[in-house]
Amino acid sequence: QIAMSFSDLESIDPKIKQIVERQIQAWETADSDKLIADFAEDSWFIVPGSTFRGKQQIKAAANQYFLEFTATKVIIKRIIVSGNEGTVEW
Repeated sequence: QIAMSFSDLESIDPKIKQIVERQIQAWETADSDKLIADFAEDSWFIVPGSTFRGKQQIKAAANQYFLEFTATKVIIKRIIVSGNEGTVEW
């Protein structure tokens, strides 16, 4: 398991960095199609108080978020990678 802050992003696998950067862009441009493109069909997206399972639930939750919040700025707090699983706290 590897935990790092955004400032450590330069030291991680370039493929992971690309995924994180695509996700930042998707959130900041309110693009739910781009957002779910990196998720596996059986992914979980967990936010305080809610868990969304699968690409369609994640996309629906993102679309609802984008309706309520029209300007999002992503600031990465922590990235955790373990094998083929990972999480990003922002």
